[in-house]
Amino acid sequence: CMSAVVDQDEAPVPELRRLRVDQVVPNDANPRLDFPQDELDRLADSIDQEGVLVPIVVYESDGMFVLVDGERRFRCARDLGHETIPAVITAERSERELLQQMFNIHLIREPWRDIPTAKALQKLAHEIEVAEEREPNDQELRALTGLSIERVRQLRYVVQLPDEWQDYIREGTIPLNFFWELKKNVIDALQKNRP
Repeated sequence: CMSAVVDQDEAPVPELRRLRVDQVVPNDANPRLDFPQDELDRLADSIDQEGVLVPIVVYESDGMFVLVDGERRFRCARDLGHETIPAVITAERSERELLQQMFNIHLIREPWRDIPTAKALQKLAHEIEVAEEREPNDQELRALTGLSIERVRQLRYVVQLPDEWQDYIREGTIPLNFFWELKKNVIDALQKNRP
């Protein structure tokens, strides 16, 4: 009698299904902090006319489906009263794996705004620090996220700014580049040339 050998490392194949909207829950780890109403309105108009054309991505947890990608599509479908939504069901991942996947998804599509990206990068660095008991360097974060080294450095710097200044960046009152250029060309130069 021969027994079948199953590769333990083999991940389950993602499955495409229609899920009831009330079975889907947002992901608390989603780095996207802002959902501008004008963007949601444009997407809702499209979904109202064409339906959800790109499936959301979810994993199953405790009888519900947790969003990995597609929160805006999910919100619009829910708000429009859709009963079901197309979804790709994947295996549950660690928070670190989810953050890496979210970075890579949003590099291909619409990038996150500065503050959500900075917070996500900070969270990813924290996950690495906890798991490996060391702080990751900029090159490692670049390799994991696909961001440029300059962008990684900007984002790691911006989370050190006072909350009020981060609010200016989030609101678009003052761009992140203002603070970054101030650091590089004034603050760093003064520290370097200080007698």
